[in-house]
Amino acid sequence: MFVVASVASAKSRVRSILQTYARHDFGTFEPVKHVVFALATFGITSVCAQIVNVEAMRGAAESDTTQDVHGRVDGGFYLGGTQALLLKLNGSVNMSRRTGDHVWYGIASANWATRLGDNQFDFERNGMMHVRYNRIYSDKLTAEYFVEWQSNLPMRIARRFNMGGGPRYTAISGPGIKFFINPLLMYEFDVESFNGKTENSLRLNTYLSLDRQWEQWRWTTVAYYQPRFGRFEDLRAMVNTRLSAPIRPDLSLVIIGQLNYDAYPAGTDVPQFTLFSTTGLSWKF
Repeated sequence: MFVVASVASAKSRVRSILQTYARHDFGTFEPVKHVVFALATFGITSVCAQIVNVEAMRGAAESDTTQDVHGRVDGGFYLGGTQALLLKLNGSVNMSRRTGDHVWYGIASANWATRLGDNQFDFERNGMMHVRYNRIYSDKLTAEYFVEWQSNLPMRIARRFNMGGGPRYTAISGPGIKFFINPLLMYEFDVESFNGKTENSLRLNTYLSLDRQWEQWRWTTVAYYQPRFGRFEDLRAMVNTRLSAPIRPDLSLVIIGQLNYDAYPAGTDVPQFTLFSTTGLSWKF
């Protein structure tokens, strides 16, 4: 049992979350609880991929008004190899809070892949912190604003800061399915690895998003289009898709795939197209 002294409401909320974790009985999956929680801690401290699947982090905060705080912990790992031992960890923590028509979202995530042994080498080390605010005006229209920090070793990005906002329009809303159109604007500031070169730009941050749910299954897909103002050939296009299959009401198996295109990536050795996929567990609280 974790014990957290608290005099402020924020500390009290943290204590409640930790105590819930400590008390919760996963039955057959009890050992998994500790693995997922450790991966979540890794996600907070080292902070992941370069885009946010915004639909995956919404869900309960928009539909369940009986509870003002919702959260989800995702985690996965791989350990194996033949001539060299490869360790790969990924984790993320999603938090959301709704008060009336105001909704706050927060994400911290990280990916790390390294070769173990005498010739240790990091193949992948990237992280992200993302905060988003939504103001709901109607069932069809929402205004959203965000700030974000990124770091990505394979993509030669030492630091990237993004901030932006715009409207969010619900184009389709039916039983078990929603489709959104989101024409946002974004300011971006980059610091490249190795040479320390800095660059800032204004980009469109338009994205289409689909949220499909049936029974306890959930599939979310987000497609981004980010051309640079004044230089529209400098564009990025990204697709992220996430499928979660229930193991129990608060625990799911999650498969994530992502495809990125960057017309002018940082560094001449970085390809324009990059692809990754992960499989892991997701715990809701």
